[in-house]
Parts: sequence; structure tokens; C-alpha cells
Amino acid sequence: CVCCAWVLNLAGQAAAVEPYLQNAEKALSAASPAERKDIQGLINTVYAFLARRQGDIPSSIQYLRQAVTDLAPDNLMVRSTVNLNLGFNYLLTGQLALAEGALQAARTDAEASGAVYVRLIAMAVQANTYVAQGKLSRARRLFETAIAAGLAQNRGQPYPPAGYAYAGLGQVLYERNDLDAAEGHLAQAFELGELMADWSMMRRGLLPLAWLRQMQGDTAAAQSLWQRALNVVQQAESKRVEAQLMTHQARLWLARAGQSPEDRSALAAAGDWAENYCQSQPDPRSYSQALPQMTLAWVELAHGRPDLALQCLEPLAEATVAGGWIDNLIKTLALQALAQADQDDLDLALNTLSRTFDLAAPEGYVRTFVDYGPTMQKLLRQSVARGLAVDYVTELLAAFAAKESGETPAPPPPGPPGPQPLTDPLTERELAILRLMAANLSHREIAEELYLSVNTVKWYSTHIYSKLGVHRRADAVDRAQDLGIL
Repeated sequence: CVCCAWVLNLAGQAAAVEPYLQNAEKALSAASPAERKDIQGLINTVYAFLARRQGDIPSSIQYLRQAVTDLAPDNLMVRSTVNLNLGFNYLLTGQLALAEGALQAARTDAEASGAVYVRLIAMAVQANTYVAQGKLSRARRLFETAIAAGLAQNRGQPYPPAGYAYAGLGQVLYERNDLDAAEGHLAQAFELGELMADWSMMRRGLLPLAWLRQMQGDTAAAQSLWQRALNVVQQAESKRVEAQLMTHQARLWLARAGQSPEDRSALAAAGDWAENYCQSQPDPRSYSQALPQMTLAWVELAHGRPDLALQCLEPLAEATVAGGWIDNLIKTLALQALAQADQDDLDLALNTLSRTFDLAAPEGYVRTFVDYGPTMQKLLRQSVARGLAVDYVTELLAAFAAKESGETPAPPPPGPPGPQPLTDPLTERELAILRLMAANLSHREIAEELYLSVNTVKWYSTHIYSKLGVHRRADAVDRAQDLGIL
């Protein structure tokens, strides 16, 4: 009964889980005392999954703590799963030190029991705790270690349980403005999630891809990717995550409004989201509410209400300092600086931005600033004029310049790229694949060369054909040569 409940939960059929757990509990009287405790630990673990799916993280943590107590010491495989989920729940609530401890325990038990699936996911979640602490370099190393371990496990091909690491690395690469590499890793995460029917993994690939597309000005693609993420989450019956998706939708509307000021509908839609969000009376100091609170502040800024934006951000800023949530602190300070500048308090805005630079520069934050567009660009220019973090800010301004010109910020391949007389230019990743196509490499050979899966290469190939207006590989190569791209 417990195994059936576990499988149904993984398959997203939450409504069918509880009867099996109840039957398992009824049958416990026939078990020995030792068996009874061990099986009760399994039952509590599944109850913890259900509680988290309903957004009740405190109850989920309580169930998991009890499971750790009940499970037999030698039941390493299940104990590793329990500690993995306990660490994830601690991360969701901003208890980063507790999260790191539980995740390290999960990795140790998973390695001892040969539970490769749990070990790779625990590595990815632990790397996400480093992201939350603003330690992007340390996070990147651990994401890459997990990906490499998956490749070693799967004969050089991307290993599905490493999908969380691909997603996490994609987001780090995006923050550092390596957009092509970010896109490749996020697409890989989504594909691996599809292979496993893992809705959480798919979502972690789709949402950052949607944001990336919006930042490239492709609203239709961004909305399509967001809708796919919503469909996946609704199938999984996760109320907690569905609320998160609405926050991401609001951010897409805000970005669209900034890119097309004449489009008043996007700003109005973001305003409607803000009104609904405020009706839920959220705790502005809660870790889980950090992104919605920043989004609410952005809505207020977009409507010309910087005083209200600062009211949203002040309690969050205090909480980020107290909790050591440095990634959120960097993002909160950046928004505060914009609001202060909007109040015509340039000195205060630049002082706030200077604090942000101290935290962001050592870890290579870029998109936190660039994604706010011309208003932030103007403030950064004023920072340079005041002599604040000149080298770092000059790099940020260069990223703005690359964005405006449509150039890719990713490191170029050997040899200078040719001109691209295309409405939608090929990215560096697409150019790399096109060059390998021209060299007559098969999809599998291209995948091995670029450390991608065959399906991901096919996904890129479809984009290449669309941009070049062709339907076959040979025609794509010919067309690219005619245009001087190859």
C-alpha cells in the first residue's frame, strides 16, 4: 500500500494517495515493532509529500522529522530520500543552514546505498542553497559536478536525475549573461523532466526559458512556455506551485510593459495580479514571499508609486539580512535603488546601489541589473560618474549595449561569426550546431560534441530551420552559406 501511494504521488495523482496510506496504517498491527516503526516512517514520508503539495510546509517538515526518527538506521535509501525532502523544505522556508545539513546527510546515505537518483538531486538542491546565499561560483561547481556524475553514469549521455542540476546551472549562467549556454541547459532540463514525467523538473526548465524569451523580446514564445509550465503544474495538482506561476506571469507582464510602453494591457494585468496577491495578506518577511514581494514592488514602481514600492521592500530587506538570503538581498537592494531614484533621491539611490555592488560583483551578477532596462542603465551611468565600482559597472553597461545591439554575450566559437541578415539572428549555440551540421555530423555526433542529448539537438535544429525559412538540414546549410553566415 505504501509503495502504491508513493508511485501515485510521483505520478501527480495526489487525490488517490491517502486511501492507500490509511490501509497501510490499518495493516500495521500485523507487523513486528521494528517493522511497524520503519513502515510508519515510510507512511509519514508520503504524508509529507502531500502536505508540501498543498503548500503546508511546516506540517511537511514535521512529518519528515518524525520519519527520520522512525526509520531503521540501516534503511539508508529511504533515509536519504527523507533527508533530501527535508533539506528541500528547509530551503523553501529559508532555513539555509538546516537545509545544507539535511542535504549533506542525504548525499552521504545515497552514496552508501547506491541511490544515484537521490544523490544527484540532493547535489542540485544543495547547490540551490548556495545560490540562495549568493554564492554563484560555488553553486556552479556543484551543479557541474552533478551533471558530470550523471554523464558518467549514463555512458556520456545526459542522465534524467541530473535534470535539476541542468536547470540550476542554466539559471546561474543566465544571471551571468551567458544566454546561449543558459538556454541549452534549461532546454535539457525540460527534456529530461519529460522523460521522467517529473513536473517539477519540467517547470524548472520552462519558467526560466520563458523569462529568457521575454528578455529577448519574443512575447509569444515566452507566453507559450509559461502556459506549458502552468499545464504541467495543474496536472500535478500543486496549489503552492500554481500560485508561484502566477507571480512569474506577473513578471512577464511587467517586462512586456517595460519593452512596449504603449501596451497598457500588460501593466493593467500586472496590477490585477498585485491586487489579488495583496488580498491574501502575505507575510512580507517570509522567504517564500520574497519573489512576490519584489514583484509587487515592481508593479508599484511601474505605476509611478515609488513610496509604496519601498514599503513593500523594507521588511523584505530586513528579513534577507537576518536570514542570510544574499541572492534575495541583492535583488531587493537593486529595486530599492530604482525606487529611491524615482523619488529623486539620487544620493540615497547610489548608496544603496553601492551596497548591492559589494555583494553582487564578486559573484558576477549581471541580469539582476540588465533586466530592469533603461531606468537601471541610467542609474548605472550615474554610478560610474560618481566613481562607484567602475570596472564592474562598466561590464554591466557593456551587457546593456550588447542587449540593445542584439549581440549575444556568450563567448564566441573559434573564428569570427559572419553577418546575419536575419530578422531573428541565430544564437551562438545555434551557430555551433549549424557548423557541425555543415561538417556532416549526425545528431548523435553533435550531441556528443556539445554534451547535449539527441532530442535537445533536434529541438535546436527546429529553431534553426525556422529562422532560416527551411525544412531540411541540407537546405539550412545552403541557406546559411548563401547569407554568408557560414
